[in-house]
Amino acid sequence: MASGDADRIRRAGALAAAAVTYFLASILLTWPLVLHVQAWTFADYGDARGWAWNVWSSSHAGIDPASMLAAPFGIHAPQVIHQPIADGIADFAARFAGEIAAINLVVLLGFPVTALVTYWVLDRLLADRGAAFIGGLAFGFCPAAVMHTLAGHGSLAWNAFLVLYLYALLHNRASRSVASAFLVAAAFAAIVFNVLYFGYFAAYLGAGFVAYDFAVREKGDEGRMLKNYLVCAGFVLLLVLPVEWGAVREQLTQSHEAIAKAGHLRDVGQIDIYGSRIWNYLVPSIDHPVLGRFVEPFVRDRLFGSNAFEQTLYLGVVPLALLVAGIAMCVRGTFERRRRRIFLLFACGALGMWMLSLPGHVVDGLPGPSYFAYDLAPMFRVYARAGIFVMMFVACAAAVVLAQWRAVLRPARYWALFAAAGAVLAFDFWSVPPYRAKPIEVPAVYRWLAAQGGDFIVAEYPMVPFDVATFYTYPYWQRIHGKRLVNGAEPNNPHGWQLYEHVRDPSTPGAARALAAAGVRYVIVHESMFAEGPIPAAIKRYYAPWRAAQTVDDGVVPPLPASFWLCRSFGTDLVFTLDAHACAMQGHE
Repeated sequence: MASGDADRIRRAGALAAAAVTYFLASILLTWPLVLHVQAWTFADYGDARGWAWNVWSSSHAGIDPASMLAAPFGIHAPQVIHQPIADGIADFAARFAGEIAAINLVVLLGFPVTALVTYWVLDRLLADRGAAFIGGLAFGFCPAAVMHTLAGHGSLAWNAFLVLYLYALLHNRASRSVASAFLVAAAFAAIVFNVLYFGYFAAYLGAGFVAYDFAVREKGDEGRMLKNYLVCAGFVLLLVLPVEWGAVREQLTQSHEAIAKAGHLRDVGQIDIYGSRIWNYLVPSIDHPVLGRFVEPFVRDRLFGSNAFEQTLYLGVVPLALLVAGIAMCVRGTFERRRRRIFLLFACGALGMWMLSLPGHVVDGLPGPSYFAYDLAPMFRVYARAGIFVMMFVACAAAVVLAQWRAVLRPARYWALFAAAGAVLAFDFWSVPPYRAKPIEVPAVYRWLAAQGGDFIVAEYPMVPFDVATFYTYPYWQRIHGKRLVNGAEPNNPHGWQLYEHVRDPSTPGAARALAAAGVRYVIVHESMFAEGPIPAAIKRYYAPWRAAQTVDDGVVPPLPASFWLCRSFGTDLVFTLDAHACAMQGHE
C-alpha cells in the first residue's frame, strides 16, 4: 500500500473517531433526550416554546399560522426575513416525526456537526489531528451554543457554516479562482440562510479579511485581488438577494415607523443592553454543575436588562490559556513562520469580532462599532451574539498553538498535555440546565380543550404582550388543542391590536361583549401566572432579580364580570364561558 493511501486511511479513521466522540458527547450532554425524542424536550419555555409553535404551524398542512393567533383578525406581519436552512431542516423532519422530534434532532446534531466540521477544517490547515480535535470540541460545545439552544435558538448552535466560511476565505486567498470565489459566496449564503444575524456579522468578518489581505499583499497583485473579490461579491448578490430581497428592501425603503410596527426595528438603547461585557467571556455558565452556583449571583446582578442566554460567552480556561501562550510565542519568536501567520490571523479575528460584540457606547458615551453598525441595519440589536465568532477564532488559535507544541515537544509530553487539555476543557464546558431533558406534560386544561369539538376562539389570561417570555406558553399548547387564540396581537394589525387593548384587562367595561362579538367561546384564566409574571418560573434564574420578580397586575387576578360563567377548574386553571348554555352542556364544576 502506498504511503499516500495509508495516510488517507488514517485520516479517514481519525475523522470517524472524532465524529463518534462528538456525537457521544452530544448524547451525554442532552441525556436522556435521545431515548425520548418525541416526548421529551431539552429546550423549554420562552423562545423555545415559540420555536416549537413555528415548526408545528409551518409543517402541518391545513394550518394557516397567521389565523391561529390574534383571532379573529389574525397576525399581520409579512415575512421578509427568510432562513431556509434553519427552518427547512426542522420543518422537513417535523412532517415525518412531529415538531418535538424535529427540534430535538436539531439540538442533538447541532453540536457534533459543528465540532466535526471545525475538526476537518483545522486538520486541513494544520495537519494535526490532535490539535484539530481540541479545536472542534471547544467550538462545537462552547457554552454560548449550549445556552442559546436551551433558550430555543437552536440554529445558533449550527455554527459549521461559520468555520466553512473562514476556510473558504483562506482557500480563496490561495487560489484566486472563480471556483474559490463561488465557495466563499456559497458559505456566506449558507450562514445567511441559517441565521440572518450571523450573516450580518459575517459581512463584517469578510470585510475585515479583505482589508487584511490587501494589507499584506505582494506588490503588483492589487488588480488580481480586486477582480477576485468583486467576483465574490457578485456571487453573493446572486445567491442571497433573491431570497432576502424583502428584508433588504424593507430596511432601505420603509419608514422607521412602519418597520417598528412590523417588529423589525430595535430601539438604539437596546444595543447597549445586549452588548457584551468583558466578564461575559471570563465567567463560566451558571448552568455548570459545579461552578454554576458560585457564579450565578455575580452574573444575575450584572445583566443590565439582558439575560444569561445572550450574555453567556465563556471562552474557557484551556482556549484562553493557549491564546495567551500563542501571543507570548509570537513575541518571543518561537512560532514556526506559517503557524505564526495563521495564529495572528485568528487572534486578530477574535479581537475584531470582540470589538463588534461590545455595547453601542463602550465607556462614558464613547461609541463602539455596534453603534455605527446599528445605523446600517437597525433590525439587529444583540451584538453580543458576535461573541460566537470570537469563540470560533479563539478555538482555532488554540489549535494552532497545540500544533506548534507537537512539533517541538517529545511525543509523551505532548500527548500528556493533550489529555490534560481535553479533560479540563470537557469539565469547563460541561454546562447543562438544572432540569436537563424532561418529559412534556400536557396540562389537564389543554387536554380538556382539545376534546371540545368545533371551530371557535379562546382567550387566555393573563393576556400578556406578544413579545414576553410567558406569552409563548399559549401558542405552545395550541399545538395540542388546535383552537384559535385572541392572544398574540401585534401593533401592525390595527383591528387585532384594538381588540387586544380593549380586552387585555377582563374587568374593563365591555370586555366580555367584545370577546363574545369576536367569536370567543371559552376564556381560560391561569391564576398562578399572574404571580409568576412575564418570565416563567423555570427560567427566572437566567434574568436579573428585578426582572424575575415582576408580576402581572401585582400578581392578583382582576375581578371578572358576571357574564363570565365558570365551567371547569383544573387546579389554578379556570375555564369560563361567555355562553351559559354552552356551560350547561359541558357540566359545571
